[in-house]
Amino acid sequence: MKACTSKTIGFLLSLTAALGLAGCESPSQPTDFRDAFPIAVEKETVSTSITVEAEFSDLSPSDRSLLSRFAQAYHMRGEGYVAIQASELDGGEDAALARIEAVRGFLAGAGIRNREIAVLPAGSNITGNAVVLSFTANAAEVPECGDWSTESSFRWSNRRHSNFGCSYQRNLGLTVANPSDLKTNQPVSGADGHIGARVIRSHRVGSTSE
Repeated sequence: MKACTSKTIGFLLSLTAALGLAGCESPSQPTDFRDAFPIAVEKETVSTSITVEAEFSDLSPSDRSLLSRFAQAYHMRGEGYVAIQASELDGGEDAALARIEAVRGFLAGAGIRNREIAVLPAGSNITGNAVVLSFTANAAEVPECGDWSTESSFRWSNRRHSNFGCSYQRNLGLTVANPSDLKTNQPVSGADGHIGARVIRSHRVGSTSE
């Protein structure tokens, strides 16, 4: 075997030093996929409207179905209050008030308290015989996936793949019921805690009673 020349030894030392520095180099992308693909929680306005004729008598079945879904959405992720605003056309102020009171009564029956409802003055920007409802809600802004810029079959550095974890974060943001839970978890109610403790205690002593 031929002895290594000084030139070869110098090259090997330079290569070793370069690899060592590369190993100490900070990764170009976050190692945790939650940092690489964060879910941002933003605010959005949720609104709906129903059309009520001037000769108003009662809410139609389709209106009740629409308002029921609206109330459910407010319970799930609404913040602040529900704003109700009627148009100022056809039928005058009395007709507008009748429409608003009908909507307010339905929302109260759906579990929205009076202090969570704000009636706004009739709006000239609302066309037709309409009642518009709106509230502010939390919305999850999910990451866009599909970054396959790094090799997936061989990762000698053992670093996270450029697309790893993105679909998990995206699906989580799309399916979470209330995006505000991604910022702050909901407190556990006392009643649920007492029930859970009683069930566990009964299990420990071998009792079948709740």
